[in-house]
This record gives sequence, structure tokens and C-alpha cells, in this order.
Amino acid sequence: MKLIIFSVLFCVVTSSPSLDWIKFKRSFNKNYKTGAEEAERKQIFLENVNRIRDYERAHPNATFKLGINHLADRRIDVNEKNA
Repeated sequence: MKLIIFSVLFCVVTSSPSLDWIKFKRSFNKNYKTGAEEAERKQIFLENVNRIRDYERAHPNATFKLGINHLADRRIDVNEKNA
């Protein structure tokens, strides 16, 4: 019985990032030209989601919330200047 419960919990925990990715793509109508580009964008997205969750855990009483938006699959270069 414990093995079944563990297996179910493991599947739920490990599938959550993929579900977040699918929801993100659907919500923001994201389509990528190649599988390689999608894999890269998914990796960036997952890194950003982890950054958000880490921040929320570290700052539970913050006066603002971080969230997923249409740029969650992009890296932000703080040295980049807008033209």
C-alpha cells in the first residue's frame, strides 16, 4: 500500500513542471519552430519557475508576488539595453 501511495505522489510531483509548461504554452499561445527551440525554451521556463518558487519560499511575507507571464520562457539579461 505504501508503495502505491509513494508511486502516485511521485507521479504528481514529477509531472507538475510539465503541466505548468503545457498550461503556459496554451495560455500564451506559444509555438516554436523546432523541437530544439522548444526544449531550450522549456528549460528556461522551468528555471524561471524554480526561481519564482524559491523566492516565494524565502520571502513568504513579501509585499509583492512573482508570477508567470508571457516572458517566462526567456532569459533576462540585465546588461542588455533596449534599443
